[in-house]
Amino acid sequence: MKLLLDTHTLLWWQLNPSRLSNLARSEISNPGNDVFISVITAWELQIKSQLGKLDLPHNLPELIHRQRTINGFHLITVQFEHVYELQTLPLHHKDPFDRLLMAQARKENFRFVSDDPEVKKYDVDILW
Repeated sequence: MKLLLDTHTLLWWQLNPSRLSNLARSEISNPGNDVFISVITAWELQIKSQLGKLDLPHNLPELIHRQRTINGFHLITVQFEHVYELQTLPLHHKDPFDRLLMAQARKENFRFVSDDPEVKKYDVDILW
């Protein structure tokens, strides 16, 4: 299974795994699954950190590097197809980061690992 982590999911995985559901924790740690971090998540973390809305436990490059080396997470970049997929999503959720992550998950046929109640309003394969 291919999983795309929402930004809060990555942070909880790193800082407080007990906040994750048992299923999310189990599937993220399952070596048979491919777990992806999007450049969108890194972008959101960097912006929130610079605005003082988020205190990261490590600098961003180190946080991403640790998740890739320790957990074997993969990176996914943004493609035009992901942006074009946004036109298929209704405007239930105003957060541009979450909307683009959902578009990415849909286009790539990933399960989106998120506890965001707004995400549940969409036709996205959600794991929680």
